[in-house]
Amino acid sequence: MSAETAQTWERMLGRIRRLSATPTVMAALIQALSDPSTTAAQAAEIIASDPALTTKLLQVANSAQYGFAARVSTPSRAVALLGFGEVRALCYALAVASIMPGGRDVPGFAHKEFWRHSLATGLCARSLARRAEIADPEEAFVSGLLHDVAKLAFQQYANVQFAKVVGEALAEGCELRRVERRVLGVDHSRLGRWLADKWSLPAPIVAAIGRHHDPIPGAAYFGAIAVAHAGNAIALMGSYGGSGDPVVPEIHPSVRESLRLRSKDLDLLGQELSADMSRSEELLRALVGPNRGSSRSAGAGRAGT
Repeated sequence: MSAETAQTWERMLGRIRRLSATPTVMAALIQALSDPSTTAAQAAEIIASDPALTTKLLQVANSAQYGFAARVSTPSRAVALLGFGEVRALCYALAVASIMPGGRDVPGFAHKEFWRHSLATGLCARSLARRAEIADPEEAFVSGLLHDVAKLAFQQYANVQFAKVVGEALAEGCELRRVERRVLGVDHSRLGRWLADKWSLPAPIVAAIGRHHDPIPGAAYFGAIAVAHAGNAIALMGSYGGSGDPVVPEIHPSVRESLRLRSKDLDLLGQELSADMSRSEELLRALVGPNRGSSRSAGAGRAGT
């Protein structure tokens, strides 16, 4: 690591450390939801204490994604109708999107396209977890949704250097994480694992974020890692959004075997993902946030994680 890279990394890490230690309602919510002893009523009370989160959660709960006949008007009602696990997964996602809003779009990495890809990965990971019964479906959704969350940290706290990373990866046609290590001193998988651990996310989610590029059979929480890895690849095959990487990864043989994936299965999963994405536009809008939905040119197209 060069002296310049080391200085960039230390400055960025210092900012992220201050962020992860901030006693916000969102950070408190993440920790509370990660505690197995937290009840549904307690979770609803925490959600209700944050008007912005409550608004976003209710917008999503009342969307076509769920199709309830009666309007969902309170967090406690959302928990009752959707279930604690589903609300917990949604709140993890909305909380992290609030804590890590990202910085300026750079050529090859647009905020909305990043979240579109991440949402597709999460939805596909959840489908794979249900199909193979290899991981908790809600945790799989969160793992897939947040697998690239560290790229938002790069965009937010090292925007100029991250623009260089994305540009060099595209010019060289190599994996983004290789250039991240060279320019920033750390790749998004490693930093993502660190962030997830600092936020006290459940261990399977931490493992999946940290190893979604490197699924090693026998590793702890391999099921969670496998569905995040495969979900990422399948989302890229369908060209759902983009996340700055010019390389579309293949599904690792060990993951194919664990999930019992065949070619016809990939086709079916692709069709299911298309339907899920069409029902999840309200969630995508909530993740992207206000005034971020119009940016498409910088990140549209087939660019992955």
